[in-house]
Amino acid sequence: MWDWLQRLLGSEKSSESAAPRTEAFARPTSVPSFVAARLVEQFALGGYRCEIQTAIRNHIDRLIRIEYVHLLTVFVGEDPCLFVASEVNAMNPAFGGGTHLLMVYLGDSVLRVGSGDVYGDGASFRSAALDVAKRCLLWPSDAPITLAGS
Repeated sequence: MWDWLQRLLGSEKSSESAAPRTEAFARPTSVPSFVAARLVEQFALGGYRCEIQTAIRNHIDRLIRIEYVHLLTVFVGEDPCLFVASEVNAMNPAFGGGTHLLMVYLGDSVLRVGSGDVYGDGASFRSAALDVAKRCLLWPSDAPITLAGS
């Protein structure tokens, strides 16, 4: 599943490389839409700034009802370049697949990368979302995370 990202972005970075890869990322055209959220955590992943939000007040749309539970936003400077979201799986009663979906918003694409009850839990979401973000950014899986203010 990640092969297309590697072809698009090139090879994995070294964890010593602090500069984010900006040339491959345009401002996403597909973005989660919501009204408000509570900021849980801010941290750096190399040269990227990351925020995790929860308690999301969802935008009510009559055509599309996506209920976001948790959201990881990755920024290059002040511009978001990647979103990983936990969404309520509204189709779970009919088709199964877990209560939540793990979705990635990158460029003009929205991809489901996971499905399960665990993505509703904040700690489980954080771990899975960071793994997805590191893969999308071609960052080493053992890359250090620096908490804001550290």
